[in-house]
Amino acid sequence: MKRALKGLFRKGEANVVKIVCLSVGLAIGLVMLAEVIFERSYDNFLPGLKETYRVEERYKQKGVDWREHAQTPGAIGPGLQHYCPAVEVATRFTGIGSMTLTTEDHKELDGQAYFCDSTFFRVFPRKLLMGEEPYTGLEKANNAYISSKLLEVAGEQIIGKTLSWKQYPEFHVTVVGVFEAFPENTHLPQMDVLIALPTIGQVSYDGTNNWLGNDRYKTYVRLRKGSTPDDLKEGMDRMLEANHVTEAMERAGNEYDLTLRPVAEIFTSSDYNRIMNIVFLSFAIIMLLVAVLNYILLVVSSMVSRAKAIATYRCYGAGSGDIYRMILSESLLHGLISLALAVLIIFGFRLAGFPARTGRTQSGVTFPLVYRMGLSGSDGRSDSALRSDAGVSLYPYTGDLRLSPLHGKQAEVETGTAVLAVRVDHILCLPADGHRPGV
Repeated sequence: MKRALKGLFRKGEANVVKIVCLSVGLAIGLVMLAEVIFERSYDNFLPGLKETYRVEERYKQKGVDWREHAQTPGAIGPGLQHYCPAVEVATRFTGIGSMTLTTEDHKELDGQAYFCDSTFFRVFPRKLLMGEEPYTGLEKANNAYISSKLLEVAGEQIIGKTLSWKQYPEFHVTVVGVFEAFPENTHLPQMDVLIALPTIGQVSYDGTNNWLGNDRYKTYVRLRKGSTPDDLKEGMDRMLEANHVTEAMERAGNEYDLTLRPVAEIFTSSDYNRIMNIVFLSFAIIMLLVAVLNYILLVVSSMVSRAKAIATYRCYGAGSGDIYRMILSESLLHGLISLALAVLIIFGFRLAGFPARTGRTQSGVTFPLVYRMGLSGSDGRSDSALRSDAGVSLYPYTGDLRLSPLHGKQAEVETGTAVLAVRVDHILCLPADGHRPGV
């Protein structure tokens, strides 16, 4: 090893070129491999991950294939808890979008806000950094928890403070706790502000007791140890029948069902994510192999220029084993230096402002969307179902629509076919009779 260190910068052996080429290849390969490992670790931080499922609905109209929807009406979560003994705990939440909260000392907290019920932290436990126990704090209207990311802006004295919504000053929440922010490797959206679900009626149609329609809620259940989704089938059917969901859908000539998707499979169930994971793994292996093979070729090619030096060693009594050990020690030294340099390259790019990871965000981003809706009005001119490309609602609806008076805006949408352009994090669209949000 001492001889390898002395010959590190020996003229004519291109050791610097070997190390630089190997370190660049290792850096690229390791970054890709880290991305693969990262994506395969999605939601692993959740205790009881194997028993945690997302409730999804399936809907079928005459002459149309089954459609799947990852959201449910508001009453489904508590209903599963009541009708299915195999369910240990159920929770639900729904987004309000991007929110700017203003503190009493005029600091602004920007983040994604969600209405969550009191069992949210039982299904998705997070470390409570300060404040009231989350199992009680989310029971009272206008209570809110903020993430540790917002705590950096809000300051340590935020507990008990009242925050107002900048775009809607009449709406206030009281901070009762701070939770450790969710990691990036989760299918959950970015959740910065968690507001008690009973607050929802102050800014939107409530719908927490809806069995059909208003399917805006993400619903999750954690099953008891040893239970499977099949154990819920009888209870779910009984729940839908007892609350007239099955009857209403059959009367309309439609079919409706609930399914459970394992949380551990949500991210990888996407064809895009699965294919990209395979592509990244393939490229990572290829880059690492190319880097190593390129180094080997450089070492072999340098043997020609080192023929005289090797012959001299042999003249002084060095055997074949000594020569092999010398070459291996040099290669080991080059490998260690290249690995260290690769790590420095990766962290150097991080410090230079490059993204920490190359993965795709799955949610938590809002885009201006255009919804095309067929409305069936009171004059009966159209019998098409209210729908949107984003899959907000699966059910037929009759009646006029209006925009909620959020931001002081209100407008009527005429019956018949209409195109409504909205930015989903600023405008909520409700039916005029207040029974079912369309968007």
